[in-house]
Amino acid sequence: MFTDMVGYSALAQKNEALALELLEEHRGLVRGILPRHYGREIETAGDAFFVEFDSALEAVRCGVEIQRSLHERNQSNSPDRRIILRIDLHLGDVVHSGAHVQGDGVNIAARLEPLAQPGGICISEDVARQIRNKFDLPLIRVGKRQLKNIELPVSIYRVSLPWEESRSAPAPTLPGRMTDDEVRSDLPAQPSSREREVAMPLLETKLYVPRARPDIVPRQRLIERLSGGTNRRLTLISAPAGFGKTTLLAEWIRQSGRRVCWVSLDESDNNLSRFWAYFIGALQTLRPVLGENARIVMNAQMRQPHRLRQESFLTPLVNEIAALKENIELVLDDYHIITNPAIHEGIAFLLDHLPPQMHLLMTSRTDPPSSAPSLPRPQSTQRAASR
Repeated sequence: MFTDMVGYSALAQKNEALALELLEEHRGLVRGILPRHYGREIETAGDAFFVEFDSALEAVRCGVEIQRSLHERNQSNSPDRRIILRIDLHLGDVVHSGAHVQGDGVNIAARLEPLAQPGGICISEDVARQIRNKFDLPLIRVGKRQLKNIELPVSIYRVSLPWEESRSAPAPTLPGRMTDDEVRSDLPAQPSSREREVAMPLLETKLYVPRARPDIVPRQRLIERLSGGTNRRLTLISAPAGFGKTTLLAEWIRQSGRRVCWVSLDESDNNLSRFWAYFIGALQTLRPVLGENARIVMNAQMRQPHRLRQESFLTPLVNEIAALKENIELVLDDYHIITNPAIHEGIAFLLDHLPPQMHLLMTSRTDPPSSAPSLPRPQSTQRAASR
């Protein structure tokens, strides 16, 4: 199960104190309900919950109880104090690694969440199949959707909650049975061509962390400098082509055992939306929901590119990173390829507000360009000159 507070990022920018108050109330309500349905909280990222259940039926019942409790609470609150959640559920194989849960099942569940209606529950066909004839609320078939970075389309359904307003309801159906209402007026609009550019599948090999070569001679002094600079916002590894910048980082990652995400940049990444899509995609190799709010805001702004403001989607990204309980490192490999001034400005904004949980590393054949004066200069940055 993934949950997300509707409108939280916008409220945080307008009234941070109220946003934090509602966030804590929301967390208390959800955490009070989870144990009744044997739900295990895996992670929270900002206003989002990631929860695991042993039973699909208990997971759906838990989602319904959460939405019912919020609906009753909201009846006695003004619109600006209402807490509205999206909830989605998927059934799939996962891999447990320490305190973390990963796998295709997690990735699909994370991608379903934006498709849930505010105040509603969206479930995959795998969940619907498990609860058929065991659940007392109708399930409305929404149809198949192509999810970001998921190869095959996924059939999705929504739970028809008793207190929802009628949305040109389909023909009556038996409780717990699925209707065939494939095309509904409340489905998300088809994305524009510019939105499709942002939502296009990412080339996964650009996000692979390179493996350390077994035959290299470790450059221990430089590796120690890299480890000593993780308390800074940015580490710049600057050297001409062929001096082993990427190899140095791969060996450092192997020795340090740090959780690192990676983007191998190329010329096409000078496109603003493409650059940030890969940036967020890299973060999501470590945390599937991390940056999802920022991505949604960015996609929405693509409808009016002349009004695009990077701060509007980088602010929720910074807020989500700040809510992490562990540190992460992100590598931008071959940053010298980036010549778009707008991207330099976005990176500068990110570095100015970067939470202590995150450390950014860049490899480059040159120092940051003079055309990007807002980027940190070498004297305020950890530099590890690769030789």
